[in-house]
Amino acid sequence: MTFQEYFAAREIERERYFERLIENISNPRWTEVFYLTVEMLRRSDDFLKMMKDRIDRMFAHDEKLQSLLEWSNQKINSVEFSYKTVAVRAFYLYVEARALNLSRAIARTRDLAIVLARDLAIARELVIDLDRPLDRPLYLDLDLGRALDHTRDLALDRPRDHTRDFALDRDPSDDILRQVLQALKSKLPSDEQEFYQWWVNHGEEWSKELCQICIDRHSIGHDWQFTKKQAELLNQYYAANLLLVECMNRSYVSKQVREEIESTMLLPSKK
Repeated sequence: MTFQEYFAAREIERERYFERLIENISNPRWTEVFYLTVEMLRRSDDFLKMMKDRIDRMFAHDEKLQSLLEWSNQKINSVEFSYKTVAVRAFYLYVEARALNLSRAIARTRDLAIVLARDLAIARELVIDLDRPLDRPLYLDLDLGRALDHTRDLALDRPRDHTRDFALDRDPSDDILRQVLQALKSKLPSDEQEFYQWWVNHGEEWSKELCQICIDRHSIGHDWQFTKKQAELLNQYYAANLLLVECMNRSYVSKQVREEIESTMLLPSKK
């Protein structure tokens, strides 16, 4: 397989069959061929821009998926942060994927945020315990996304340590949010056995209340109601963007083209 991938990449690079290769951007069997091809190129600007154009067209006409990208862009415009904008965009798509319990999208967006983050605080939080804190708005939104993710695990009978996963103790600057979260968390029984029986009777109502609070106060946890086809297309989109970033990191790309790609990555088509 290694020899086949190498000779395929060499033929693609020599004969400029770039469009044929990019047709397979969603096929993981071609990943190594992409890597080898960009490594062979003396300058990868044009090839990377072709990849970016193909990715942007993956669901350009799907209004619901475009709305998700528009949401993430609006979200980052509403918070203050000290990280690379495209990394925070990926971070919020990760948070929303957790809230929606889209397991494959969670992994893809997490990896995207990691490879895009120049400041490793985001990467550390998404992988291991933090060595130093994220910017407060991002940290709070991550907590809310995790809490919503946990309610769906409980609904699917996937018990975990509820006292840890409902981490709603972060001190928000929003006084109203602080009060409603404290009031909501006070309803949860502290005893483990008592909790699960309580959850059977009241969990759905409690989850809806949490979800509405997250939407109203922080615009986190929208019920996008994606179909299976849309969820799979979203996963392919995230995977293709991850492939694009890794190709940039493996090749010679001009600073101008890198900045152009990153400034428009994960944005709705009209942007």
